[in-house]
Amino acid sequence: MATMPLPRTDSLVTFPAGSIQEQARVLDVSGGGPGPAWVLTDVTPFHPVDPRWPDQGPDHGTLSAGREIIPVIDAVMGATDGSQLFIGADTPVRRGEPGWAFVVVHVIPATGPAPTAGQWVTLTVEADRRSALSAGHATALQVMFTACTTTCPIQGAIFARVQRELPAALVMVICVEE
Repeated sequence: MATMPLPRTDSLVTFPAGSIQEQARVLDVSGGGPGPAWVLTDVTPFHPVDPRWPDQGPDHGTLSAGREIIPVIDAVMGATDGSQLFIGADTPVRRGEPGWAFVVVHVIPATGPAPTAGQWVTLTVEADRRSALSAGHATALQVMFTACTTTCPIQGAIFARVQRELPAALVMVICVEE
């Protein structure tokens, strides 16, 4: 699989605006062989799972490269210092670390076609799965917020302020421990 230099800037993610399809340029394709291949693009509509904030599961979908339609079986946060790609829990730094780019890693099957670096592709998210994941995510946050504010108004105020900074499980432990 051909590679270009690893990106020095973060992936442009469009899922917060509700995007489910984007045209993107492939920046790197690596892995493969006996395991899955990893595809990095400049832009993505895919919501990845973040091991430090696993609040919502990853999108699945397809990557269309020419006439090939390739399944995207996972989307994970990754980071690169420009020389090496770290994926998921193997990432040695936190987001925002100077000199590091945080990227969405599109995971495709090891067997079958793969795009090449520099190629333009279309990334398409499975809309039904996205809707289900988003609904579950929103419901879980609302349940935790309600539980926290009902059991302890002070903790509810804290939760409202830090819900995007602390893993949900930790906030729930704070609420339950009181």
